[in-house]
Amino acid sequence: MVISLQRSAFIDAIQKHEPASIAIVENDSGAIISYSSLLRCVARAKELLLLKTGKSDNSISGERIAFIIENGLDYVVTLMAILASNAIAVPLAPSFALPELRYIIDESEAFVLISSKRFSAKANEVLSDGLTKLPIFYELDEMGNASTDERDIALCEFSEECCGGMMLFTSGTTARPKGVVLSLANLTAQASSLLEAWQYSPNDRLLHVLPLHHIHGTVNALLTPLLAGSSIEFMHPFNAHSVWTRLAAPFLKEARVSCDVFEKIADDTEDVIKIPITFFTAVPTIWSRLLRTWESFSPKMQKACKEAVSPINLRLNISGSAALPKPIRDGWTKLSGGKSAT
Repeated sequence: MVISLQRSAFIDAIQKHEPASIAIVENDSGAIISYSSLLRCVARAKELLLLKTGKSDNSISGERIAFIIENGLDYVVTLMAILASNAIAVPLAPSFALPELRYIIDESEAFVLISSKRFSAKANEVLSDGLTKLPIFYELDEMGNASTDERDIALCEFSEECCGGMMLFTSGTTARPKGVVLSLANLTAQASSLLEAWQYSPNDRLLHVLPLHHIHGTVNALLTPLLAGSSIEFMHPFNAHSVWTRLAAPFLKEARVSCDVFEKIADDTEDVIKIPITFFTAVPTIWSRLLRTWESFSPKMQKACKEAVSPINLRLNISGSAALPKPIRDGWTKLSGGKSAT
């Protein structure tokens, strides 16, 4: 039996990348997944979506699918599975209060709500009261999205119209948040332009510390690397000490890196974190905290950190979502040996 996925630039790229190359690393769990495995996980998650909703490839098209899942493999797989169903992904920030989550579910007219095990209790609280219409709800199973299914996967068009995309909600600073639909064509155009501008490549290793309910964390730090065949390491929520420890790891002589965030990492994953990070994108607050934290390190650690962020290793560092204040920019330029945050 063939598993059909809605054709898109992202799914097509995942299928064509070197099968054994690393797509996703979870620093907290130690999980490592290749592009070949990622594609099969997406196919399995898409089949599960159809099974839980009773929909077909044609009838799921255009439906709003909300999900509340922590940053990492399950998030990536769920997002890609929704796009591979020609549906609209509605990511929910786990940090949001219950009334805000209910508002987004109502406003988006979500047909389905998916949660990870970690946020199942919160999802059930959201569903318990105050919704105009209850969406279908299911939790990702304990096996996550891992699959050994060897069935063929085919990319096709489910309908004459491409209905897939994402619905992101504005910050709501002047009024209630408003849903903005980003079509698959829009997402593809944005990711393609970034790929061309910043030259993402399969040789890049991006450290991901951003939330995924905004453009910055989703398009710049997730969709574009996947389009390019880069590797994405998730480390969320942001912790300045943990980020510096990861950046410095390849340049420290110790056999193991001492940091709480790596306690669960298996031996083979330890080899992975010895690979230098080449790409880091963040917001001004993060850059400021990194500078302050670096000052607290020992001379030995400071030296490793400086080597990690030198232009020869960290080829691109970006500050997005807001303008970077000049003192922070100058401080990073000095620390990195001439490479300012773009």
